[in-house]
Amino acid sequence: MEKEIADLRERSVWIEEGLAIAVVALMTAAAGMFHEKDIIFPEVGALTIGFWAAPACPWQVSGWKAVVMMLAAALAGFLTVNFVPAPFAVQILISFCVAAALIIQSRTRFYPVFSAAILPVVLRGANPAYLASVAVFATGVILTTGWLKWGRQGRKARPERISPPGPLLEKRVQILRFAVFLGFVLILGMLGERLGHQLLIAPPLIVGAAGIVDDPSPIPLVNLFKIGGLCLAAAVFGAGCRLALTLTMGFAPWLTAAAAFALVLLVSWRFGLWFPPAGAVAVLAYLIPKAAVRTYPLWAGLGALGLGISAVAVRLLTRKAGEKLLRL
Repeated sequence: MEKEIADLRERSVWIEEGLAIAVVALMTAAAGMFHEKDIIFPEVGALTIGFWAAPACPWQVSGWKAVVMMLAAALAGFLTVNFVPAPFAVQILISFCVAAALIIQSRTRFYPVFSAAILPVVLRGANPAYLASVAVFATGVILTTGWLKWGRQGRKARPERISPPGPLLEKRVQILRFAVFLGFVLILGMLGERLGHQLLIAPPLIVGAAGIVDDPSPIPLVNLFKIGGLCLAAAVFGAGCRLALTLTMGFAPWLTAAAAFALVLLVSWRFGLWFPPAGAVAVLAYLIPKAAVRTYPLWAGLGALGLGISAVAVRLLTRKAGEKLLRL
């Protein structure tokens, strides 16, 4: 009986990863079919990893709450970039504050809302197709999680997929940490704008750094380097597949995007390191302008380094006396 359950669990994992790849392919294909790049919402890649492929969902959030938070964040980003005539830094500030407020008030760790709010600003524009994509693909991934979790093999055949509730920071500590982190994001954002490379604050990287900032436990130093390496590899996979297979060899973007995302899943599985933002980093390579693809891994790598250091600095600046900051 135990062997049968183990086989069912292993088979289910492959089903979920296959469906995750299919969702990325479908979203990219829809963008090509309708000639609308804003349909590509990179955070869908992160959501499929976090809710479907990873051994446990890291965000501790209910399905409908996650849907409402994603839609609210996406709408805030859309309205900010299209209807707030303000400098880049001010728009980043507004969208960041909306996402942080959603996290703090919901008492969850659903950090993908940062990407939903900030992506339109970083890419300097969005149209209603962006909102439609979030409503269809992000909502679809979130709400089918329960079906994948229990529907195929029955309740006893699947391990628990939601991380057990852990301690949350006090609201005043969260506000302080996010405020300090916002300062670092604005500095990096203005530097990126000055250099003409806003992807220095690529939204999936902000999502990952926010998770470090908002974590009450000591920072796992070794994992921090592994996560940075995984994000860099994801950028290489995304840019490499788009540049070599689509732009050079002419393969359909949906096929090569699926291949890039599959490589991220393969590396995550091989090293047992499930970091959802890495999936979004790979997919983001299919949303940026063609001219930016060649240098995307460089700026994504620098962004991961800068935001990672910023997250550690926030923890250092806001820690209480005697609080342990790092662990191996």
